[in-house]
Amino acid sequence: MVYAFSLWWGVNFSSGNSSGDGFARTAASFIGAGPVSLILSLIFAIVGGAHIWKAISRKYRDHIQASPMVGWWIDLAAIGGLCARGLIFFIIAFLLLQHGLAGQEGRAGLADALDFIAGLPFGVWLLGATGTGFFLFAVYSFAEAIWRRINVEDA
Repeated sequence: MVYAFSLWWGVNFSSGNSSGDGFARTAASFIGAGPVSLILSLIFAIVGGAHIWKAISRKYRDHIQASPMVGWWIDLAAIGGLCARGLIFFIIAFLLLQHGLAGQEGRAGLADALDFIAGLPFGVWLLGATGTGFFLFAVYSFAEAIWRRINVEDA
């Protein structure tokens, strides 16, 4: 979503330069860099919590119709993948919170989160676990594409 808004506001991610100001930069010019970072930190924390809640409560099962054996594999992929993704969102929220409290412009993304993980004790092992979690999230996403059923009357 942020990427889509950035495209709308004119950011070119491929070259690293922006032809426009970007959504976050424009908001920071009105509100201030610190408050924007704090607001984004809160949003990323909520999204991270939602991913972990979805994994723990197994709410993803409500719309998936698969055999019990396939369901076991989907559970494995969903719980591991959603938790890994939620933790990355929490790390991004933490980094944005640090920027916000320091009054700096918040620039925290996946690369920053992975750099943060790499700097922790046992960082190489934690990066391996993160990569495994992302792989599980990809498997879960493909499983949802195959076995998810949507009730048209409820939509």
